[in-house]
Order: sequence, then structure tokens, then C-alpha cells
Amino acid sequence: MAEERSKTYMNSNDYVVENEITVQITLAEYRDLVGFKAKHDAELSKISNEKWKVEQENRRLKEKILSLTTECGKDKEEEER
Repeated sequence: MAEERSKTYMNSNDYVVENEITVQITLAEYRDLVGFKAKHDAELSKISNEKWKVEQENRRLKEKILSLTTECGKDKEEEER
């Protein structure tokens, strides 16, 4: 019976199924939770952006190393001739 009731509410977070344990919090606690989540999401976004920048720099430096290594190899071949 509980499964049937919960199926209609699956797209909503605002429901209680029979015999489910619930917790009540104050508005102040709710605001603290929302604030904490917002700060956490902002920090996660900032870290993700920094990671992307570092990965781009890493890719650029790898390409530069490869091109310099290739140039150096060509120069040695020319000197040996």
C-alpha cells in the first residue's frame, strides 16, 4: 500500500510514506542548511573551474614539451649529417 502511494509522489520531495521517520527543524536551521549548501556548491564550482584551468595549462605544457623534444631531435639529426 505504501508503495502505491509513493509512486504518485516520486517526482516530489514533499511527501511522507506511512511508517516513515520524519524530522522537524526550525526555520533558522533550515536557513543554515540552505546557506551551507549554497556555500558548498559555490566552493565546488570554484574548485572545478580551477581544476579545468590547471588541466588546460597541463595540456598546453605537454604539447610544448612534445614540440621542443621533436625540434631537438631534428636538430641532432641535422648535426649528425
